Amino acid sequence: REMGRKWILIAIALSALYGISDEFHQSFVPERTSDIFDWFADLVGASLLFALQKPLLALLRLEKRLTELAIPQAADRQTE
Repeated sequence: REMGRKWILIAIALSALYGISDEFHQSFVPERTSDIFDWFADLVGASLLFALQKPLLALLRLEKRLTELAIPQAADRQTE
């Protein structure tokens, strides 16, 4: 469990570094500007992804289980 948290923090840190490099490169592109708020939005988005990843995966697993349970019942109803 601690190892998972470590990797999540590493992934968020890498996302932050990538966002900084993206903002830096945008400063050289005509008609584009570098903005600290854009970097912050990238960082918040990456953090939300990791924060919501576990609940979203749990919902997908639940949906799969419910579908597997529902399919045999639907097949039984068709043969009656």
